[in-house]
Amino acid sequence: MSKDEAPIDDFDCVMTVDDGPEGDGRIVTVCEACERACCWQGEFMCDDARHAGTAKKTIRELKDLDLENPCYWEEK
Repeated sequence: MSKDEAPIDDFDCVMTVDDGPEGDGRIVTVCEACERACCWQGEFMCDDARHAGTAKKTIRELKDLDLENPCYWEEK
């Protein structure tokens, strides 16, 4: 398993890789179909969630997409 494929905790969708100055480089696991972390976490699932895989997005990319509230991928 490569460094990029390292497993993460089932309850934590954020994996720190490159924080950058504002933490925007962190990697978040999202639903491949709708590109939302809340779907992958099982909170608000999209119609395609049952058969969709997962994808990795940076917080910077998720901010640009603006599909969900940042509370699903911000550190608490």
